[in-house]
Amino acid sequence: MNTLKKLAWLSRAGIDECIAETPINRFLPPKTAEKTVSVGISSTVPVTDQDDTLLQQACASADSAATLNDLYRTLDGFESCPLKKTAAHTLTGRGIENKPLVLCIGDVPDTTDEKQALIFSGETGALLDRMLKAIGLSLNKNAYVTNLIPWRPPGKRTPTSAETALCLPFLKKQIALIKPAALLLFGNLPVQTLTGAVSVSKARQQSLFYQNESVSIPLFTTFHPAFVLKMPTHRKFVWEDLQKLQKYLQNNNLL
Repeated sequence: MNTLKKLAWLSRAGIDECIAETPINRFLPPKTAEKTVSVGISSTVPVTDQDDTLLQQACASADSAATLNDLYRTLDGFESCPLKKTAAHTLTGRGIENKPLVLCIGDVPDTTDEKQALIFSGETGALLDRMLKAIGLSLNKNAYVTNLIPWRPPGKRTPTSAETALCLPFLKKQIALIKPAALLLFGNLPVQTLTGAVSVSKARQQSLFYQNESVSIPLFTTFHPAFVLKMPTHRKFVWEDLQKLQKYLQNNNLL
């Protein structure tokens, strides 16, 4: 009897379920749903019960910082995120700290960043400089750049939702301390975390704002410079996004 005939015979016999190797107790109550932490606009980052204490520690540590230097010292001493234990450096932001026009936010440090102990280094940093210069911005004059995740994940893996949630309070505190006129997000991870959009491709077609209790900041999204280096065909989309940001700054007499 071939496989199809066996399946037909089992179906006629009323056998329509498979028995797993591990028994399932159907009388147990269902598992508690994951908790969520609201961030940015309307997005959420899932956090399980065992992460609650660590998340509270992260929020308290970030809130305790009165200045950007305080925040970075606190972040460097924050041992609760697993990524801190495997990274060589805690890589913080760089640029004009006092109310820059634009705060650029990337995802994670790469291997070159960790070797040089500097985010957006190498070719990626050079392309970022050219992108900003094209619309009248500069890290030396009116812009600042940071990452959502300050530690390079091992093996170039994507940070988990729990790791992202632990880093998020520090990013939100950076935004509050830096007070930029606009945000520019690079790549899917910061876009998904701060906007709830599925991808850069979706988000770049929307009009977005970063909002918390006290501020509402226009938010622009585009592809990460590192991605553009691998996919030069996306340069035209990045240029479109940068022009939108430039137009906003000019229309509001900021640039």
